[in-house]
Amino acid sequence: MIRVSAIVSLYNSLEFVEGCLQDLVEQTIFARGELEILVIDSNSPQNEREVVERFQQRYPNIRYMRTSERETLYQAWNQGIELAHGRYITNANSDDRHHPECLDILAWELDSAPEIDLVYADVFESCKPNEAFVNNSGGRRYTYSPFFAPMSLLNYQFGCQPMWRESVHGVIGRFSESYRAAGDWEFCVRFSLAGLKARHIPRVLGSFLQRETSISTRDDTSHREQADIYENLTEENILTLYRYEGFPLDTPRDRARAFTDFAHRASSLVLPWEPAQTYLEPRAALMCCLAAFNLDREDPRVAWNLGVSLHRASHRQEAVPFLQKGVYANDPAIFDAINAFRRGEPVELPLVSL
Repeated sequence: MIRVSAIVSLYNSLEFVEGCLQDLVEQTIFARGELEILVIDSNSPQNEREVVERFQQRYPNIRYMRTSERETLYQAWNQGIELAHGRYITNANSDDRHHPECLDILAWELDSAPEIDLVYADVFESCKPNEAFVNNSGGRRYTYSPFFAPMSLLNYQFGCQPMWRESVHGVIGRFSESYRAAGDWEFCVRFSLAGLKARHIPRVLGSFLQRETSISTRDDTSHREQADIYENLTEENILTLYRYEGFPLDTPRDRARAFTDFAHRASSLVLPWEPAQTYLEPRAALMCCLAAFNLDREDPRVAWNLGVSLHRASHRQEAVPFLQKGVYANDPAIFDAINAFRRGEPVELPLVSL
């Protein structure tokens, strides 16, 4: 019985296809006949088919499909989803590799938690093409955060090797074929807004090849598509996702507290591949601080936060009255910060919690 369908998309992938298939047939779940490998050849000019056919002669449960035209990555994944027999689906990028028990562990997590719709784990970075997972030096780990639905509006949470229930597509549809590089993040946003649940497994179960020719890094496509996804960053969507996380939203103060929490998160983004660096998403922070202020104008902490977000967004003059309203003598840190700001000294103004 097929439990898992692994989709392999090929285009100019001859360098990686043999290592990719070898990696998958060595999965413990494949040895039990519970994994099918679906190879989608997107009209590649290279002869990946010959390699696939050699594997098909030696192993069962490998299917091959070649399209008549070149397709995007997400079109290829959708082709694989159409063919899939498994209860669970995963993408197996041709240049990535897996722990031998990776797909077994991910499938077991979904088996044991029917309330969870998708699982994902950490990966090691690899800089050596076709490096088997067992040979990875383990130097740089991409450590992902536990799933928190509102964060899907700020960054992609699921990593490069997630596994999800086939039934997810009955709820939110398939991958958007209008995207070339950020379709997995757009899928993550729709997944979260539908109230679906994901679980992070704090283990390294795969490796990711870092290379300049990857879709996400070779040009500005990813940045342009990410800007499009940011259009989902609305007050309504933020509150919807906080409701899914169980936050009380009945009163204006409750909603102001949710917006303030999101502003904090938007001001301290940590990416898995740059764990020592903190990033600011000023648009999101400012929008949420303004929303909180409109809900609770009397709290000096809310006014202070709006002033801080305006200051960080380079609206320094507009920030002054809100910062002044937010100063109160029983908080020395804020009092010292505003005095330094008035003196024109460079200062990092902190957001405060409600």
